[in-house]
Amino acid sequence: MKTNAEIIKYLGYDEESIPPGVRRLIVSCRDELRAAGSLRVYAAVFPGNASRKLVTNAPVCRERLSGCGMVVFCAATFGEEVDALLVRWSKQDMGRYVVLNATAGAMVKAALEARAVEEAQKLGITTGVMLEPGTDGIERQVREDILRVLGGERETGISLGEGYAFSPVKSGTAIIPLSMVRD
Repeated sequence: MKTNAEIIKYLGYDEESIPPGVRRLIVSCRDELRAAGSLRVYAAVFPGNASRKLVTNAPVCRERLSGCGMVVFCAATFGEEVDALLVRWSKQDMGRYVVLNATAGAMVKAALEARAVEEAQKLGITTGVMLEPGTDGIERQVREDILRVLGGERETGISLGEGYAFSPVKSGTAIIPLSMVRD
């Protein structure tokens, strides 16, 4: 499962070196996250030329979107319930907190990717490489553009604080280019 590989990477292990106890903890944390709250995902598909106009003041992102026929703007969040879980475990068991945090982050990323694939399949096309604001040189302020396009905090329940930090903490945004090459 790709999500497990992502969690293992976040924790600084590789498949061969991860202790069995940590594997069990990942499964336990995933179950706890699923029980704590639903992962909500929001998306909208735009023509490539429109998406470049929607992304303001972000030359790297705009450059990476040039030539895209269509793109998906996505946001995902676990919500306040998972924030409360993270706070609780940060005080009770730091090891569990670290694994829970990594697991939630990987689950948000997987949900963003899955929603983009779903949108692409509706159109009979494929997805490109996900652009995550704050990683791979994509400007963090693009988070603001994505959330604005998706209806802002009122629609998504996600707000941005200082440095474009998410609230709720276990939230994410992405822009995923879609390829016009049919499957």
